[in-house]
Amino acid sequence: MGEFIFALDYGIINFIQGNFINPPFTLFFRFLSGVGTWGVIWVVIAGILLLFEEIEDKKIFDALIVAFFGSITGGEFLLKNLFQRLRPEASFLQTYSFPSTHATLAFAGAYILSQKHKKYSYLYYTIAFLIAFSRIYLGEHYPSDVIGGVLLGLAVGWLSLFIINYTAPINGNKPFAFKFGKGWRRKFHFVLKWFKVHDNLQK
Repeated sequence: MGEFIFALDYGIINFIQGNFINPPFTLFFRFLSGVGTWGVIWVVIAGILLLFEEIEDKKIFDALIVAFFGSITGGEFLLKNLFQRLRPEASFLQTYSFPSTHATLAFAGAYILSQKHKKYSYLYYTIAFLIAFSRIYLGEHYPSDVIGGVLLGLAVGWLSLFIINYTAPINGNKPFAFKFGKGWRRKFHFVLKWFKVHDNLQK
């Protein structure tokens, strides 16, 4: 199975590199790859949507921040070092190849924006697809790297919204504080009191 995937990867990337490379496309995909770096484009789009009051939920920035750290931690630090797959020969980058961080951030951002602003969800996924494809076109990733990044990005996007939607400020506008009711607060204070008494007994 692994050999089949590798053969398919090489076949697709060689086909693209051999038949579709031209200066206008290269300039276009370099631009997309650039704005897709670290997910910058999704923060810009979210800011524009808030500025023009297309969306009102400022927690979209919290979700994008969570998605950024989730993508970097899960993809760049964990999976890349786990698989340690070398990049295509055309790449000058020294980092590992699987999964594509650009694709992960692109589809995490597209998922979050499409959930918060469904009207243009098709546009967000189109941008994400083009950013992900740019990594194959530019010879920085194999297709399976990009597919892995897409799946990871969708999972990260879903998880980020799940975390943000189930957290809320207790006092003031502070994200990431869990919604504790009075019952939970009483239990929390009881635990703190128990630890304080226990600590005093140990002294």
